[in-house]
Amino acid sequence: MPRLRLPWMSRADRARWRGARSIADLGDLTALWLEGKIASQPGYSPNYGPDEETAPLVPVLAAANRSGYLTDNSQPGLHEPGYDGRMWQQRAAVTGWVDRSNTDLMHRLREAAWSAGLILCTGRDCDGVTVTQVDGQDYTAFGETIEPSYLRVLWPAHLIDPGCYAAVEKARQVTLVDPRYGNSSRLWTALAQAIGYDWSDRWSEIGTLSAIDGRDLDGCFETLGQAYARDFTHPAAQGQVRVVHYITRGRGDTYAVLRGLHHSFLRGGRPHLIRLGQIGVLGRDNARPTLQAAEELAHCFTAEVRPGRIRWDGTPFPEGGCIDLPRATAPTG
Repeated sequence: MPRLRLPWMSRADRARWRGARSIADLGDLTALWLEGKIASQPGYSPNYGPDEETAPLVPVLAAANRSGYLTDNSQPGLHEPGYDGRMWQQRAAVTGWVDRSNTDLMHRLREAAWSAGLILCTGRDCDGVTVTQVDGQDYTAFGETIEPSYLRVLWPAHLIDPGCYAAVEKARQVTLVDPRYGNSSRLWTALAQAIGYDWSDRWSEIGTLSAIDGRDLDGCFETLGQAYARDFTHPAAQGQVRVVHYITRGRGDTYAVLRGLHHSFLRGGRPHLIRLGQIGVLGRDNARPTLQAAEELAHCFTAEVRPGRIRWDGTPFPEGGCIDLPRATAPTG
């Protein structure tokens, strides 16, 4: 997002930023901006929140700011065609400042970076790390030393108390970068651990339960009747997880209900099947062996899937098991 001077920031927002007296205060306000509770932030276009790609990362970024890591810029990892038809590759990365007196946080960030195999830049010991490539050519970098002239563009004098600006100027510039291009939760998991943030229960639902055509999803064979879906997101998943229940014909005169797990990041926004399993059967001995009954069962199973029943083990999609959903059996009488 372009960084500009902000003559149109509201008076209320200007007063809040002008009232900050420390990096901790700036971090608290940045967290509120990330969460949409403050409309504007110094250095950004007024009345604009974080970029759409940042939305899944807001909880951990807000927690980082409240812990003393004042973040300035961040991006998720990705590898996909861009709006211009070129191939974009991003490394997950975050950059910002830590007060030099906060040695405990700096130690924890160093330990987390070392344990996770991340690239760590701290001020003038780094010339910058490429974090984005377009068609294989370097495009943007994080970690380059921010000179005072540009620092004042990020934190304009009319919005920041002189003493608070001096604290940022003296702070340690800290950048974390995942050395791998593409989707990975490694950096965000390490950051969460470093700041003591538990995001295991941070699944949230997007929209509501919906009826869909299972034939429109990757990896599906013949489906019967109506399929049902619920969509979820998680800060570490970096994409949308879709839980779908299908109906297909089982052995003999039966209907089988299948649960499919799909992840939208893998196919440029189109849900792609990563796991499939049978969780219910309506058969000849059932009191209601009809397609309508099978649809009702699929709907019931879908309704049972709640954010609180999804478990995150810290492994990024699709590398390994990430979701533990309750299994159920069909009624037999």
